[in-house]
Amino acid sequence: MSVVREFVDTAVSIGKGMAVTIANFFQPTVTQHYPEERRATPRGDRSLPVLLSMPGTEILKCTACELCARACPVECITIGWDKVDRKTARPEDVGNDTRTGRALRLYNLDASLCLYCGLCAEACPYEALAMSDVYEMAEGSPGEPAATELDRDRYDGGFPGRTAGDERFVYTKERLAALGRSPGATISGHRFEPYVSLNRDAVWEDRDDPHNIFPPRPDARYDDGSASRERRVDAGHAG
Repeated sequence: MSVVREFVDTAVSIGKGMAVTIANFFQPTVTQHYPEERRATPRGDRSLPVLLSMPGTEILKCTACELCARACPVECITIGWDKVDRKTARPEDVGNDTRTGRALRLYNLDASLCLYCGLCAEACPYEALAMSDVYEMAEGSPGEPAATELDRDRYDGGFPGRTAGDERFVYTKERLAALGRSPGATISGHRFEPYVSLNRDAVWEDRDDPHNIFPPRPDARYDDGSASRERRVDAGHAG
């Protein structure tokens, strides 16, 4: 009897498992074929901080006041600046807001140490720094060594932040500013909490479905795989 009972229990268990499998087999597919299909980024999803510029210009709003670096709990921001005359120095010539009498020469942010907490953006009184939805920062191999200490002899002043020493994860002033000025970037939020959205693959929607279910990009559907193949061929010709 014990053998029969064991056989029945096993059959019932397999039947229950197969019932779940069969029921889900006819449900819509939720698998995302990354990177052709990307998850829609929710509004306010904090990722890499970026530097903002004055509208229509390449002049950074940053004044090199160092408040963002001092607010960072892991000190992953390194700043270097030179003194300028706040009355005569033109932002167009210096490249940043000069109301503090400082020219921003160095602004490095180590993304491998960053907590993405947003405290740096909240601490900035000039709305020069904003959180973004840039989260694809993984690298396949180590980069070149990066300087781990601020060269105090090179600048008039600055904040000596920390870095893990991998150049690929150290976002410089130029890289952060370029992200903030990206075509199609949407700047929203309110004072002391600006937000930059560069995610153009999908739009966040209020849905009752689980958060990992979003409509894929129209050009990346996997009905027959033709769309993805055509895009790869075009990329090959472009190369």
